[in-house]
This record gives sequence, C-alpha cells and structure tokens, in this order.
Amino acid sequence: MLATWERGRDLVRAERSRDGLSLEPFLKNLAAFPPHRVEGAAVFISGGVDEVPHALLHNLKHNRVLHERVVFLTAVPRAVPHVDAEDPAEIRDLTAGCYSVKVYLGFKDSYDIADIARTLDRQFDFKIEPSETSFLLSRETVLAGRPGGMADWRERIFGWMMRSAQPASDFFRVPSNCVTEISTQIVI
Repeated sequence: MLATWERGRDLVRAERSRDGLSLEPFLKNLAAFPPHRVEGAAVFISGGVDEVPHALLHNLKHNRVLHERVVFLTAVPRAVPHVDAEDPAEIRDLTAGCYSVKVYLGFKDSYDIADIARTLDRQFDFKIEPSETSFLLSRETVLAGRPGGMADWRERIFGWMMRSAQPASDFFRVPSNCVTEISTQIVI
C-alpha cells in the first residue's frame, strides 16, 4: 500500500509538472494583460513549488479576477521533529501583490494555518488573517489511463487512497467558510 501511494504521488507530481506552468513567467504574462483585481487576500495552498496552482488557473478562467494580495503557500515537510525557529520560512515578493511563501515544518510542528500565520507575522511581519482570507485549493481526482504508470489494479487502489485522503483544508485547519476547492482531473 505504501509503495502504491509513493509511486502514485510520483506519477501525479510528474503529470502536474508535465502539464504545469512556471509561476514567475506566468505572472509576468499576467502583468501584461492584468485581470480585474478585487479587494482582499487569497492564499493558494499548493504542493508544487514554483508552479501555477490549478485553482488559480480555474479561478482566472471562470471568475476573471485576481485578489489584491495573492499568496502561493507551500508547506515543505522536514524529517525532524521541529524546524529551527530562526529559519521557519522563505518569502519571495513576486511583484504586483503576489508572494511565494515556503513554510518549513517538522513532523511535530503545527500545520494549522493560524499557527503558520502567527509564525509568518512574528518572524517576517507578513500578515495573513485566516478568517478574512480566501483560500483557494485544488482537489485532484486521479483517473487511470496513461500507459506506463502502474498496473491497473494499483491505479484503482491509488485512486481510492486519494479520494479517502484528508483534504488540504482540513489538514491545515483552514476556516471552512473561507475555503473554495476547485477540482482538477489528473490522468496517470
């Protein structure tokens, strides 16, 4: 089961990278043809570092808006109980109110968005108010079908495991009234 999970996650990452867009060039193109900006902040929680989250693409496609402040948040797990308090995160200003935030967390650290927000505020004076922020998340649905991935039975098991996995909004304890999940399909 663990080997199936690991292989399936590798296939999903590879597929995401194959079809994905690099974040910084995308934002430069977006600056040339800016969408309407709306008040407030949006956080896109994504496992892909420096990739455009699918939730952003779908939000732009369907709503044709971008928030005034956009944060691309990636939690990077470390194989230690707690990360060093001096180096808990990296924040990059991507211009035009967009920021890339990588938060490093050990396996005993809190993944609660309120705790992450407090750490960012305390260490970097970077404010995220969870109850006043829109969190846009991608929910991936895995479909079997691409040759060369895994055996069919393993792909079906992996699909079941993905459907049964805890949603990112629950894992990060994002306030439920602040979450928008946008579903994407990935064929492995």
